[in-house]
Amino acid sequence: MLMPFITSSWLQRQALFDASLPTSDSTEADALVLFSEPARGINVPAPILERIGDSVKYIHVKDNQNWNALISELSAKGSDAFQGLEITDVCTFLTNIPTGAIDEHSLLQLNKMITDAQIPYNTMIYDFMMKHYAELNHPVIVQKLFDNAIASGIKPSKYYYGHLIKVYCKSQNIDRVNISLNKMFASGLEPSKKVYTNVLQMCVNLKDENEANEVFSMMKFRSLQSQPDVEAYNTMLQLCARTSNVHRALDLYQEMIDANITPTVFTFNTLAQVCSKDPKFLNRGWQFIHSIHTSNLEPNKSTFQTMLRLAARDGDLELARALYIKLFELIPQTINSPRTPGPEALNYLLIAYRDFKPDHTPQIKFSKEGAIIRRNVLAMVDFMGLYQDIVDDLEITKKRERYPPMLPVKGIFMPQHIIAESNAVWAFNVANDLKSVGIDTLQVYLRIAVEVGDKEEFLRRWDKWTFANEEIGKNEIIIEEAEDESVQTEDTVVAPPAIHGVEGLNFKVERESSLYVTLLSAGKRFGDEKMCQRAWTERGKYRKTSAYQSLDNRSKKKLDFQFSREMVLALTQLKLYTDAVGVVLASTQFPWSFYILKPLYVALEEIGDHKNAREISIVCSQNDKRRRR
Repeated sequence: MLMPFITSSWLQRQALFDASLPTSDSTEADALVLFSEPARGINVPAPILERIGDSVKYIHVKDNQNWNALISELSAKGSDAFQGLEITDVCTFLTNIPTGAIDEHSLLQLNKMITDAQIPYNTMIYDFMMKHYAELNHPVIVQKLFDNAIASGIKPSKYYYGHLIKVYCKSQNIDRVNISLNKMFASGLEPSKKVYTNVLQMCVNLKDENEANEVFSMMKFRSLQSQPDVEAYNTMLQLCARTSNVHRALDLYQEMIDANITPTVFTFNTLAQVCSKDPKFLNRGWQFIHSIHTSNLEPNKSTFQTMLRLAARDGDLELARALYIKLFELIPQTINSPRTPGPEALNYLLIAYRDFKPDHTPQIKFSKEGAIIRRNVLAMVDFMGLYQDIVDDLEITKKRERYPPMLPVKGIFMPQHIIAESNAVWAFNVANDLKSVGIDTLQVYLRIAVEVGDKEEFLRRWDKWTFANEEIGKNEIIIEEAEDESVQTEDTVVAPPAIHGVEGLNFKVERESSLYVTLLSAGKRFGDEKMCQRAWTERGKYRKTSAYQSLDNRSKKKLDFQFSREMVLALTQLKLYTDAVGVVLASTQFPWSFYILKPLYVALEEIGDHKNAREISIVCSQNDKRRRR
């Protein structure tokens, strides 16, 4: 039976591909046969090997195969490609093509060669096509192949169902996954561990904890063959990291130990990452990092990224700075490799700047395992020697060329030092890797100035790195100017070269709702009524822009509530209590709770405004009743 899902549009697409193929160079076509056989382990039947001819060079080296090129040249033979071959030879040839080694164009060419040779689709050919189209994430085609196989009288195998479930997992179609699983169970077939793991990974991507737990339970209780392995446990730990479920992660780890499942580096990295979500478990996170060493495993880039997360959450700026520099040494030294460790590393370094408190003692210092790790990491980085002019060691010189522009001191404790270095690091990332900077990192960068209490620096950063939507009007809303930066005092820190290096770059982030919340929060912190007024005035205009109006209603309601909540807190802080009450009463559609409005309620009671205090209490009570329904 020929492949029935091919239509005229598919044939037109095939013709388009054929027309766009480059013609073979005559010199290459006439070249001597240098490679007479495939690499060891690649079993190409003799009749097909004869037709491949010189093209065998594309699969002569096992670690450098080019099946797309081979199929393209075989397809160029037209109807002679597979004509007259035994179906067993064609199937053997197809089984040698690794999953993911060919693209959609090659699959179309193979289909044409098969149909031109009048070779009927059998169980193996359907399996091959489904497997490769599933890898390329084409659910419609895989479903058609599946249905056509059934229509031709073929009973679906567990592999057919596996391909179908895999492609629906990739497209995150949980309804189709459940339908396929139920049909599989009804057929008396048991999914493989790989199929279960694909479903688990989909649940992780969707953050669907309930569905993931149900699938994981099926793995544990349906059969001995489906018992979760380390990959399944690692996938569940990923979900715990995304949902910040520390206790569930620790339970899963204990299950692994009880089942004698050996953890991997990924296991320990993910467990430490989950622990970074809760301050009470930071030391437990460092213990998991230490377990990498005691388990004779090799730490990787993800390990150091996770350590940076832990250090930032622990308020350990000294360690965070050392880890950030260490990450630069782990960047692959290739032409296309990034110049920085990426947005996550930058974000957590900025968090370390933001949350640093001179009188804070990091928890890691009270942990035996953590103290050892901290000492070793700090010993890896020579802050004092970062900018030495004369170095004989060429390797050290190469390392320094990759380093970010950080102050040559082991620890920084003064606000002006934090401001100077965070400016330099931010500018370095702007100049070298724009993928590292965005709304999330910018919010933390802006907040650093707020936390150190430098209003002028916040305004400078806001004006330099953000701009209003063009529909609002260029610079229509101007935040008050920062003080003249040319005036220096004895405490002024000269900006590192990286800042001057980006002065000419035209890089700014367009202001959107979360940035206006940051501006409003800064105004609250500095007690600046004008700054708050400008925040809600410009955001009011932003709400009328097409960028905001294009959002769905649910998103707009969520963003409006976030801003309104911050506005109430700001007005309360500024002692504009009547205005704060007005915002709440004008937005009773929002889920106001007493937890959120407690500062306003307490302030109203303290000044004796019992009428408005009662109004706030009524709004909270009404919302509480709605939540209980």
